[in-house]
This record gives sequence, C-alpha cells and structure tokens, in this order.
Amino acid sequence: MVVTDANGATVLNKTLNGSNEPDSFSGVTTEGTPGVWTVTITLTNFN
Repeated sequence: MVVTDANGATVLNKTLNGSNEPDSFSGVTTEGTPGVWTVTITLTNFN
C-alpha cells in the first residue's frame, strides 16, 4: 500500500504478506502536503 500526498510525495509505503504475521499494520504517515491524497493498493498472487 502506497499513500502519496497532494504533491505526489510518498508518505507511507508498506508491504504485507498474507501468509506471515502480522497480517495488518497501523501507524501514522509522515507529514505531507494538505489536499487530495492518493492510496494505491496492489494485490498479487491469488490462489
């Protein structure tokens, strides 16, 4: 999961592997530019 701020700067970049713990994450993004932020979630390896 990648979160970018209004200027396109990455403020969060985390990867999870569903077969390993932890299977979730939480926390705070780094400070970013106010405005519309974008969240990109990439899913792979569907079995």
